[in-house]
Amino acid sequence: MPGMGSAGRGGSRVPEDKGGVMAGAFIRNLDRGCAALDRWTNAVCVAVLAVMTRATALALARAGLDVAVNYRQARGAAEEVASEIRALGRKAVAIRADVGEGTEARELIAGTVEQLGRLDVLVSNAGVLEKAALLDVTEDSWDRMFRVNVRGGFLCAQAAARHMVAAGGGRIVFVASGAALMAEPHLAAYASAKGAVISLTRVMALELAVHRITVNVVLPGTTLTEMASTSRCSGEALQRVLSRYPLGRLGRPEDTAAAIAFLASEDAGWITGQTLVVDGGCMINNDKHNVLQFGSRSRI
Repeated sequence: MPGMGSAGRGGSRVPEDKGGVMAGAFIRNLDRGCAALDRWTNAVCVAVLAVMTRATALALARAGLDVAVNYRQARGAAEEVASEIRALGRKAVAIRADVGEGTEARELIAGTVEQLGRLDVLVSNAGVLEKAALLDVTEDSWDRMFRVNVRGGFLCAQAAARHMVAAGGGRIVFVASGAALMAEPHLAAYASAKGAVISLTRVMALELAVHRITVNVVLPGTTLTEMASTSRCSGEALQRVLSRYPLGRLGRPEDTAAAIAFLASEDAGWITGQTLVVDGGCMINNDKHNVLQFGSRSRI
């Protein structure tokens, strides 16, 4: 991606889960009297248990960012991702935080700023999925869906935005789900939570635009992550799922990672408040039902 990780024109070098956040740093270029994004150098990543999150962290690192990897319980997985990032020649650290807790979410962001020098890109992809028939959804399950899928992202984004306002701009990218736009049985709580992320994205984009902060959301289709790979989906059921995708395959973590990396780049500087669907055409072929059976509870 142009400009990512290179020395900025007139800029100086900046030092360097279960949840779902990534953050990076840029330097504004005022050479031409405008606030153009010149360079990204850092990133923080939450929810390293997710293959999609790992792919995104590595995509940002390959684009020239140093990465702080957040984890809630899976320290080993976080350290593994951090090691992979270091192998790419970038700096990486692991930070523990439960982003559903306000204090910990704020400490995560503050710790990232302290260790990386700045915080200018936040990728929030916390996710938990529990399937249940509408009449069987419990209050605890409903609250859990919103705590992880909405609250954690909001708390991190709010804390990150405060730093971005002071820095003069930034990028926030949420990850929701195609389920937010397509009605599916047994996903009342999950779809509602992911739909809330879309609404949050639009409002944040409107409020933060004056501060040169863009806010967008990516909606992946069915993707080969732990969430899907542990689903015990039968071959016949998988074929029915594939029939929904005009491009003939399920998504790969790298597909979503590429979309996120683009929205986090300077090339996306005039894109905000948008919903980017990355689903192999599933949304335009939604007359068929997705029968991929996830486990009763799967958390990333």
